[in-house]
Amino acid sequence: INQKCAHFSPQVKPWLPVTQSYKTKNVETEKNDQNSPYNLHKNLIHLRKNHKALHKGGCTLIDGLPQKILGYARSYKNEKFAVFLNFSGKEIPLDISGALIFSTNGRKGVANTTNLVIGPWEGLTIKPKAEI
Repeated sequence: INQKCAHFSPQVKPWLPVTQSYKTKNVETEKNDQNSPYNLHKNLIHLRKNHKALHKGGCTLIDGLPQKILGYARSYKNEKFAVFLNFSGKEIPLDISGALIFSTNGRKGVANTTNLVIGPWEGLTIKPKAEI
């Protein structure tokens, strides 16, 4: 990594000072860490590009969710998704069943009505089994 400019602008001096943590917090380290913000956004963009319901479909807010949970459904033709966002620092149980497509915390598996818990500050994308 270019020590002078921390690998961000090798030809031009940065207009803001480069922090001393650039050796451990930089694009190259983010690319190699599967749980990094870089890879989270890369995976979200990939998910959105590959499912028309997530970028072309209609959007409907989901009512009746616990406090601190925002949920919305996206659908396009026969493709449907539900997205749930936990705006709290606590785990919250959800009464939703379907296939777990994406988690901002990196978990994978199948969600069911008996044990789906959305983690603190987590976002989930689910392919629901039934209408929401």
